[in-house]
Amino acid sequence: MQRNTKAIAVPFDGAYRVAVELPDSCANKVPWQSVVAATCVKCLQDDVTVRYVLADYVPTQRFGGFDSVKAVTIGINPAPNKPRRRALPLLSDFGRSSRSDLQTDDLISISELQTTYFDDGTGHTFFDNNFFFVLDTIDKSWTYQSGRVAHIDVVFCVTSPLWAELGKTDETAQSAIRQNCRPNFLESLQMVPPATWLLWGGSETMKALEELKPVVEASGKTKEKQVAWKMGQIELRGHSYPFMAWDKVVMSNSDRCEIGELVKARILCAAASR
Repeated sequence: MQRNTKAIAVPFDGAYRVAVELPDSCANKVPWQSVVAATCVKCLQDDVTVRYVLADYVPTQRFGGFDSVKAVTIGINPAPNKPRRRALPLLSDFGRSSRSDLQTDDLISISELQTTYFDDGTGHTFFDNNFFFVLDTIDKSWTYQSGRVAHIDVVFCVTSPLWAELGKTDETAQSAIRQNCRPNFLESLQMVPPATWLLWGGSETMKALEELKPVVEASGKTKEKQVAWKMGQIELRGHSYPFMAWDKVVMSNSDRCEIGELVKARILCAAASR
């Protein structure tokens, strides 16, 4: 496996990120968006954010692959590794001390680990806790393990304290982290095949959705916990994506099923009109 990579400065949405120049032989194995995300150091070079980003964690561009997805769930940022759960890659796993030191074989491994994150059924409990009842109500085949569902976070880095606590202690830093990661998030979102459903869970993700100027076609509140939801379309580089978004993470399974029923009805209506 080649190791003759080198760090280069890549202009990206008005900022410069450390990226890695890959040999042509690896270009089909590691999307450039994955390289830019894994080697991003903007928050580590920002005095406002550096103390809150856990530098040993490789930024997580995605959970699962996009090849056969019907839906992509969207959260706010990755949680730290937990015992008996699929671990996120660490720089120390590869014997590296900085993201700019990552080599070609490291980046290929990281990309493969992200693609296969759900394969062994030990993914973080967050995914099923927050999205299982929504997905299962829409279509029982829409599962992370089947490859029909993948996940993207608005922020790719693990933070300490956790995101919700960070918002209470340093809202300025939280906002800066979100802004620093925005180009990476948008590039990853644009890797998702057109017409894939985007499911945005929680008020923090809805802030990112609003930046995309969505066309809202329906909205309301769930019966049990009055969870506000909205549904419609967004345009990304000329392609349309249907979306459903809701404003709470803590909600009842009845609420989740109700949201799933709304999406299912929209899918059935669209199919009937073809």
